[in-house]
Amino acid sequence: MDVDIDRVPATPMTLRVACEYFERQYGISSSSFYSRYMKGEFLDIHDAIRWAGYWRAYMRATDDKLSQKGISGELLSAVG
Repeated sequence: MDVDIDRVPATPMTLRVACEYFERQYGISSSSFYSRYMKGEFLDIHDAIRWAGYWRAYMRATDDKLSQKGISGELLSAVG
């Protein structure tokens, strides 16, 4: 059964699942895709705007959750 990812409530988990869908389809991680997308690559991919939007929303949602716990996203990326 296919799920319409645009009709699922946006939670960190559903946003991550949406990103994983595109990762499987295009064979690249969302973080790598987004970094390259922001440099002007992948503009010819039909799903690029949706994927970038899901990734931004996921990163914002997870950063907000970390901020509520007193953990900075920048600190995590520096450690990880």
